[in-house]
Amino acid sequence: MALRRLAQNNAAAVGGSPAQPITPKPRPRQSIGVHQSPASTPSISSSIPFDWEAARLRRPAPYATPGRKSASSSTSATGTPVRKAVIRKKSFIEKIKSIPSRIAFEIALFPHNVPLPSSKTSAFVLGGLLHFIHLCVRISQSRSMRGPDSEWNNMIRDSEGSSWFDWTVPMTILLLGGSIMNVIYAFTRIRLYRLHRKVEPVTSPNVKYVNADLDFEPLEPPPLMLRVQLNVTVAYYTQLVKDKDILAAEVMNEYNEGFVYPRINPIRKDVAIMTHQSEVVNVWED
Repeated sequence: MALRRLAQNNAAAVGGSPAQPITPKPRPRQSIGVHQSPASTPSISSSIPFDWEAARLRRPAPYATPGRKSASSSTSATGTPVRKAVIRKKSFIEKIKSIPSRIAFEIALFPHNVPLPSSKTSAFVLGGLLHFIHLCVRISQSRSMRGPDSEWNNMIRDSEGSSWFDWTVPMTILLLGGSIMNVIYAFTRIRLYRLHRKVEPVTSPNVKYVNADLDFEPLEPPPLMLRVQLNVTVAYYTQLVKDKDILAAEVMNEYNEGFVYPRINPIRKDVAIMTHQSEVVNVWED
């Protein structure tokens, strides 16, 4: 009764005509269309390699870190304070026990976990270091020699009086021949691809149109052998289809005889009881 009175009071308190119903705005249905096959699209792992440089330098993530909730959101709508999340921290003994596993993990990541500079910077540093070492060695050799001509001119005259054909000549020829053969092998390895499903023309100087109606007569077997093979294959396949039809019909017949027909057409018998008296029995005579 109290709920009914409360509803009546709320209905009486509303003045004027009732508000017009608000029609919700239709939201367009989000359609997900796949315009390309996953097999034709490039792999994410091959197109976007893992950024080892960012991992070494421990750079921040490219996405924004979610901020903390404000103090006003710390309480719920009912006024009850929200309980803080309980985070379990490792004890000192657990930290000591996890040291071997941590060391094994760092060894497994080596050398990717070392914050190395970029390849270009490493090349400049290594080249400069080697030049500096070479300069120091040559200066030490020039100072160790005695005599009036033991200065920089002695470095120029080191090669005088020696034969031009030494072990460096065949090694240079061998390395030069290997580099030439490598270049020839790299530029002669050509693989042909056929873009059958490409609709738009490809803008590449290495693309050319080929005739699709090619003559494959040299690759075909003799016509007589091909006709005999096809006839034998068609005959055996036709017989296989007929055998499967016979087996399927027999299976259905056995199923009908065993399960369907006994329930649809059950065998019924008429049973009658005969007595030695007439059919009409007068109970008042007894």
